[in-house]
Amino acid sequence: MVYVVGHKNPDTDSVCSALGYAALKKGLGFSNYVAARAGVVGTEACFLLRHFGLDAPLYLPDVKTKVQDVMKTDLLSVPMDAPIKQVYHSLQETKGKLAVIQRPDGSLGGIVTNSDLAMAFMGAVDSEQHYLRFKVRTLVDVLDGTLLCGNIDAVVSGQIFIAAMSPPVMRKFIKPGAIIITGDRTEAQKIAAEISACLIITGNARVNDEILTIARQRNMPVIVAPGDTYLTVRNVGLSRAVSDVMNQEPVVFAPEDLLSDVIKQTREARHRVYPVVNEKSRLVAGALFRDDIFSDSGRNLVLVDHNEKSQAVAGIEEAKILEIIDHHRLGDIQTSGPVLVRNEPVGSTATIIAKIARENEYDLPPEICGALLGAILSDTMVFRSPTCTDIDQKMANYLAQRCGEDPEKLGFEM
Repeated sequence: MVYVVGHKNPDTDSVCSALGYAALKKGLGFSNYVAARAGVVGTEACFLLRHFGLDAPLYLPDVKTKVQDVMKTDLLSVPMDAPIKQVYHSLQETKGKLAVIQRPDGSLGGIVTNSDLAMAFMGAVDSEQHYLRFKVRTLVDVLDGTLLCGNIDAVVSGQIFIAAMSPPVMRKFIKPGAIIITGDRTEAQKIAAEISACLIITGNARVNDEILTIARQRNMPVIVAPGDTYLTVRNVGLSRAVSDVMNQEPVVFAPEDLLSDVIKQTREARHRVYPVVNEKSRLVAGALFRDDIFSDSGRNLVLVDHNEKSQAVAGIEEAKILEIIDHHRLGDIQTSGPVLVRNEPVGSTATIIAKIARENEYDLPPEICGALLGAILSDTMVFRSPTCTDIDQKMANYLAQRCGEDPEKLGFEM
């Protein structure tokens, strides 16, 4: 976004020139230009706005860089119960760096980054990690399996156990309520059917009717998966809900927070990304990446009717000035790079705006022409000021023809 803004305590020329130049840029195909003001619209300008049916420029109390100016909004959002595998593949497809985990009401539940997923895949295995909780439907989907019996909408939880040992040894290790993974091993399948919470058969192995009868009596899910034991075990781990591995208490910021304050708070932090949420609803607005925090960023401005820092909107030192259009003496504003400066010894900045429009062979809308005419009349005291030039009168007559106003009459009403 590029803000066309006048000086503090804006007069008629400042307000109308901002409206005029923003309208001109939009007419020339630059849709991201917005008219702005740094203060309260005066009585005279209010009259012109009412007279020509125009809205006042956007109020811009300062142009200090805010979080919303640099945050990313094209984020992957997933529900709390999304399986890890789905989130991983979605991040790979979108080349994303994080996923926002949302609660059912849309508020922030946490975030998960590629690093978090890598830690979940590669972290050391301990006894607590053996005990997992799944939705049966998710297990079937991730395993690309077939549910032979049991409720697909059920939730199962228990210790993950791979039945790759003899039945007597298996009985020593297995605990009731476990989630058992085994292949074409009838005895192991039978033990699992009697005591497990869920039985997963690998390699599309056949399950005899006796085992299925036992499982049905206990309403226990039996899933047949096409993969081998290694692949199945891996996919079972990836069937966990992403909420199991997400960061539940990330450092968050609000869109309106000043970037300068964020830099102070995060200078010593190790995090690479910070969610941006609405302070009241905790709804996710975007994410702030560490690279963006320290990038050379700022709001884009076009200054009209002034070129001195003391007259500029607060925070001008953080902004990027793209253009200056003015009719006053040159002041003390410094820029980080070359800018287009249009400074002419005429009675009004609105005169210069009208000239630029004519140079580009673009006819501004009649209401904008009316506002620019009013600005010239204001600054030149209806052509009676010693600063009034022939160019001011020429542009005023052109604008008067475009909007159908009599300059002397409009000036008197103002």
